[in-house]
Amino acid sequence: CRLASATHALAPALLLLYTAPMGAVLACFSAYHLFLISVNQTSYEYAFKKAYTARANPHDRGCLGNWVGFCGGAPSVAAGEAPDIAHILI
Repeated sequence: CRLASATHALAPALLLLYTAPMGAVLACFSAYHLFLISVNQTSYEYAFKKAYTARANPHDRGCLGNWVGFCGGAPSVAAGEAPDIAHILI
């Protein structure tokens, strides 16, 4: 009976040892991609940083504009133009 009790106590501990690191990795991965959406870059652009080191990112519409674009709310704008998102915010 002691062996069965020890087995029942071991299973949740092993599950926690597996899920806690996986949850931490998933949280870091999600935070990284939320950051990439906020600056309107791909992971390739961010990793190699060759595209926008000397100049500003022409696709960056500001944090709010990037999120609106990510969610499909605003059409893309030409480089250098500010997006018109006032109608979305009201």
